[in-house]
Amino acid sequence: FASERDKLRNMSQSMEQAKMATAEELEAMETQTQEWCRREQLKIKDEWAKVNDITNRMKALVEGQGELIEAICTGQLFAFPKSSLSLKDFEGTLLATMFSPPYSDNLPKDSQGRYVLDINPMCFKIVVDHLQNLRLNPAAAVPVVPKEHRFNMDVLADALKLRMFMPENRMATTHSTSLLVRGSTVTAGHQGWQCITAEHPLTMARDSYFECLVERVPRQDRNPSSTGGICIGVIGHVPIGTEVHRISFPDGIMYNSGNGLVGEGYANEDVAQGVALAEGSTVGIRFQVDNKSVSFFLNRQPLGTAFLKQEVLENLEFVYPCLALFVPDTRVKLNFEADDPQAAQNMS
Repeated sequence: FASERDKLRNMSQSMEQAKMATAEELEAMETQTQEWCRREQLKIKDEWAKVNDITNRMKALVEGQGELIEAICTGQLFAFPKSSLSLKDFEGTLLATMFSPPYSDNLPKDSQGRYVLDINPMCFKIVVDHLQNLRLNPAAAVPVVPKEHRFNMDVLADALKLRMFMPENRMATTHSTSLLVRGSTVTAGHQGWQCITAEHPLTMARDSYFECLVERVPRQDRNPSSTGGICIGVIGHVPIGTEVHRISFPDGIMYNSGNGLVGEGYANEDVAQGVALAEGSTVGIRFQVDNKSVSFFLNRQPLGTAFLKQEVLENLEFVYPCLALFVPDTRVKLNFEADDPQAAQNMS
């Protein structure tokens, strides 16, 4: 009888222990489930916050549109809020001015009251897209203009004073030569011709002028007269490969210090030969759009003009400022904002 009692007691203790273990396991599972639910609730809350933020931003955009400008360019309809023209990047542009009274009153309209513009539709689309992007993101980057629309965009940007599509030029910092480009200064690192272009081609919307100040020409055995080793002008492409060690190009017009014109891209010319680009001198280059001529200046005095060949013009898409240095430690400084001496002379 006693042994039966012991068995029952042991069985009861075992059941109590199992009950306690099950309770602990259930409690742990409940804690884990509550923690999982809490994390998921936080995720859902974050996602709802994002949805609400996007909704509020879209609502603000829609409510803030105000007057809508509708314009037709060569049959293509564009629409954008007039308020977007007050964005910082477009403030003060002629685009903003033309859609404001009294100028907007003189713009032609169709029967539905939409403006009719004689503007390249592909270029205008790039501008309108940038307007819309800036409304969503004030830090939106200026879109890259496709190569085939670059000329028309140059004309449009110049006419409407769209500064964001008229980037300041500078010598290219990414190239395959030993030339050291720091800001507007270029220094030769090794012996031999090293040729680079500017980062952007010259605009085709108007005449261009830039200058090169010769800051240092080392006197040494490799350059005893201190007059050679600098070549500057324009070229129709960016040199690649072994071209970077040349100064004569089929689509180029360059002036070689102490020698004269080099290149195969010009026909008629009256440029003075043998002029040295000595230390302290300034050489100027003027590209004239209407007759595709390149004029050279020394210390703002004319040296003469060369004209691009017709066969070059037929394939010419871009015109890049181009510089080549030969002697180590030669240093020059480029200025793409210099005043055109020819323009100053015409004004006087």
